[in-house]
Amino acid sequence: MELTLKKRLAILLTVLLCLPVAAASLPFNADSAYATIEHLSVTIGPRPVGSSNEKEALRWAMSQFVRFDADSVFYIPLTPTIDSEYPINTESGIAVGIFKGKTDTSIVLGGHIDSSNPHNPGANDNASGVAVMLELARVWSDSPRHYTLVFVAFGGEEEGLLGSEFFVKQYAQIDSVALMFSLDMAGCDDTILILSDLKDKQTPKWLIRDALRIDREQEIHRLVYWPHFVTFNSIGPGAGSDHMSFLKEDIPAIDFSAGLNKSPIHSPQDDISLISKSMLGEYGKLIHYLLLHYQENGIPSSSTEQYMLMPVFGLLLFIPLWAMIVFCCTTIGFAGLTFIVHLKRRRSASQSKPVRFSGLKLIAAFNIILFTNQAGQFIIQLVKGVRHPWVVNVWPYIGFGVLLTIAGVWLAAQIMRRWRFSEDPSFYAIRLLLLVGAATILFILGGLRLAMYPALMLLLICLALWLRRGSLKIAFLFLAIIPPLLLVFNEAFIETARFVPYTQFMTDSSMKLYLIHSLLQLILLLPVLPLLFGTLYLYVTIPGFRYLLMRLRKPIIGIPILILIISVGWFLIQRSSYNEIWKPFLHVNATYDMQTQKNQIQLIGTEYLRGVRFKSDSLEKEISARTLRDTLPIPFTAEWISVSGKEILQPGKKDTVIVSWQMKSSQPWQEVSMSIRPDTSSIDTAWSDLNMSFNQDRIQIQWQTDPSEKIDVQVSLVIESGARLIREIKGRYGFVPVPLEVESDLMNVRYRTEVTLIDTMMIR
Repeated sequence: MELTLKKRLAILLTVLLCLPVAAASLPFNADSAYATIEHLSVTIGPRPVGSSNEKEALRWAMSQFVRFDADSVFYIPLTPTIDSEYPINTESGIAVGIFKGKTDTSIVLGGHIDSSNPHNPGANDNASGVAVMLELARVWSDSPRHYTLVFVAFGGEEEGLLGSEFFVKQYAQIDSVALMFSLDMAGCDDTILILSDLKDKQTPKWLIRDALRIDREQEIHRLVYWPHFVTFNSIGPGAGSDHMSFLKEDIPAIDFSAGLNKSPIHSPQDDISLISKSMLGEYGKLIHYLLLHYQENGIPSSSTEQYMLMPVFGLLLFIPLWAMIVFCCTTIGFAGLTFIVHLKRRRSASQSKPVRFSGLKLIAAFNIILFTNQAGQFIIQLVKGVRHPWVVNVWPYIGFGVLLTIAGVWLAAQIMRRWRFSEDPSFYAIRLLLLVGAATILFILGGLRLAMYPALMLLLICLALWLRRGSLKIAFLFLAIIPPLLLVFNEAFIETARFVPYTQFMTDSSMKLYLIHSLLQLILLLPVLPLLFGTLYLYVTIPGFRYLLMRLRKPIIGIPILILIISVGWFLIQRSSYNEIWKPFLHVNATYDMQTQKNQIQLIGTEYLRGVRFKSDSLEKEISARTLRDTLPIPFTAEWISVSGKEILQPGKKDTVIVSWQMKSSQPWQEVSMSIRPDTSSIDTAWSDLNMSFNQDRIQIQWQTDPSEKIDVQVSLVIESGARLIREIKGRYGFVPVPLEVESDLMNVRYRTEVTLIDTMMIR
């Protein structure tokens, strides 16, 4: 039957209208993504930067792009340059699969394929992100594409975003990239966190709006933006991912990370057992529909922006840069006016019995609160016999800390009964304004978003000082404490608290440990200090408030506080500090100096070693002491490193020395470093084909993760005539040189040997 022109057009229109529906219904196979995670984290295993496992994973990712009939598949070799923050001589790489669209304008979907260390399977971080990326490559390989899709597996993310930073500088078509999705941690059954910020720039607003809208429309309901965490995170290096490299180049980019508080990343527990298939499906669905949206509706032409995002009752409040500047400046000006008014009142006030040093007395009261808080935590540590009892139960310990703070305030009130304080409200108002005003100005140096927190606190304090009604004064002064508390106890506070033990594993001194924990408690309690000044301001200003405080500081009030502390403390003592997901580390470290033949094997724990058992050919023992470090009397030798080669002298006003050496190891090392320094002078300049860092004192060269057993080193340096060169080589190995079994029911055990070779060369 012959079709008329109208019928043909109708059929064609129907087909075209159905194309988006067909694309939308393309299946994202969570089982396939799970199989990819299993292959990367189990079959291949840990994939630290530059390792043979990372290279194998990158080759496998390329084979998948080929299997999906990518238009272009290639590998970008990566060796971090001397300009890198981490100048190492370790080859990593980037696997790229390109699926061309109707236009050369492209969308990059990237995930890092490396894991953090040789003990970490990296299932969630980040085999899962790569798995979703590869599954999306399969889904979109047969789909109509308006934009060119560039799928990338980055190497070296865990060492400072090495792969993505190299990609944005070396990818020939980087100017055509209009949008980038970073897929980092996709398998943990948790919320999906949006990361879209650098310290001084953010991804365009439309990208965040679209992501949250699609999360809602597709009934995923996983996507969140944590405003307080991202602000706190902007203070330092903090948490980040490969999207940051694109944001630096003003390319709109966004990262999606699932499980920041729930996933034991960077540890042996980051394995396949914690991966959720349903989470993979929802994560993949989110990215798929985002792609579909931009394929159908186009990508808005936009670069990065500067704003502060604050979700309020489901609405997205974007505060632009100019508004933050106006708010901070206006607040500081308002505080200055308030300060002047109270300063005049202070000068005009007459006191029959002037009182001095009220400020110092308040600081003393603050230290009483700090000591009470620290002492309560120390008692829990002492009774439980663990160093970091809060790791599994972070929030209950925060509640316990609040109780201890209340107890500290009550105790300080008892001690201060006979202390005399100024009755002049302006005395406390002035110091309160100075304290918070100085914090606001200081925080501006860390960024305007960060400064908004003390600025809001300062504004609330100023309003409280101007208001006449006592109830409003009380309300505003206590509301003022909320902004700094939100910043300190941000949405990722659990992850931060769990990370603390792993940053202290070399601190085996009780005094050092106490000082570190005191510093942490000080940071957590800093918002209390302005509250003390504000409380005394209310005390001398509002009779009803004074009466209430006098009642609350009665000795009998201490009884229910003590009962609560004992009850909660007993509850915490009964709770486990660690579990199968969250474990501390036990490092078995052997060291050997080839020059002096000194040898030592030490056990170093991030938790106390009590209950650790070890067995060798000559020794068997269980540690019963509460200690963080123990030395095993097991002698050994490890003559594994040798060096050959020559040094060529080119004399002049200053000598130029050209060294040509070859290092060898009889055992496979995990890492190796070499330092070169003159014995009596400084280094004027140095150059080499190798990546190195140097200053006047020494040259430092590093090879990380499975370096070759033979390494050639050629370096030229200019030094004073007659100086000798001191060469120091350190080889690090993932085992110990003697048969040794170390067992712990609580900790992950890691073995390591460091062999040092130091020699001095007279250059002739």
